[in-house]
Amino acid sequence: MQTIFQRVQELQKKPRHKKPMDRLITELHQDVPTSIIQGRNVIAGHLRAWGNHYDILSSFVTKDPIFRESIDYVGKRSLMGTSNFINLFLILKYGIKDRSGDIIEFGVYKGGSAIFIANTARRLGFTGNVYALDTFQGTPRSRLQLDFHQSGDFDDTSLEELMEYRNQIGLTNLIPIKGLFKKTAPTLLKKSQNIVLAHVDCDLYESVRDAISMVKPHMHPQGGYLIFDDTWHGTCLGALQAAEEMVQRDHLRAASCHGRRTCRVGSVRPVRRSSANGSMAATKPQSGLDSNSPAAERQEGRSQRASLPSGHGTFGSTAAAAD
Repeated sequence: MQTIFQRVQELQKKPRHKKPMDRLITELHQDVPTSIIQGRNVIAGHLRAWGNHYDILSSFVTKDPIFRESIDYVGKRSLMGTSNFINLFLILKYGIKDRSGDIIEFGVYKGGSAIFIANTARRLGFTGNVYALDTFQGTPRSRLQLDFHQSGDFDDTSLEELMEYRNQIGLTNLIPIKGLFKKTAPTLLKKSQNIVLAHVDCDLYESVRDAISMVKPHMHPQGGYLIFDDTWHGTCLGALQAAEEMVQRDHLRAASCHGRRTCRVGSVRPVRRSSANGSMAATKPQSGLDSNSPAAERQEGRSQRASLPSGHGTFGSTAAAAD
């Protein structure tokens, strides 16, 4: 059996044109028994993080016409870096490609990442909505001793201007909603489809905590993605604490690690290929160890570490993820 490093390393061997790379990335995102450990696809996580960190995927993704169009629409509306958009794009195109549902963003500012997500989702054929939640009046009240950002920060935004731009570029699937998360999200989530992707981009402890508690019960049952934008930023210790509390309480494992915390939420079941027609079907792990058990994780971790060359580190699975 190939190690995770050997599987992901195939990226370096593939020609950097669209079809071979597209096939390999699609294959590595399949939830097969050898890729699923404690509820998340470890191989797909390594692929996105390692490929993004070492620019193995950047030239491929940034040449994609859908990515380029979505980035052009973003313009100067976002504070996120290119690698964060690459991560979002990979999850939208490969991580949730066979799932139907809605997408939600907590913390919109000027709408850059929401516009990117909505246009990419539309171009990829997603039929669900992209809900973009924000006060559109700046940062709400924060904890003075914990949060760096204070009330009124990031107030140079406008719901009316964002709506006008949305209509101009025809993003009918993007639905901005004004107000505090506690007041807007519960009603919205009750009537929405399963959430396949939740992008939590708010800098404050209470905002991140509330977003997590409200969206987790509504995540797609086959494993939706929960992405934290600010938890490793130097000014967002409160956001990090909220994510840490979730990890400690729910024992949610990291889906990947590279600057942004990404978790899979739901019952991620491995699938196998049918020998008759190549289709995918749910299956149980074939080995003597349950692939979701701590013993299996320790055994898998030892073999992974043995395959890594010197200078490459491993990410602790007991901490929430970073993409």
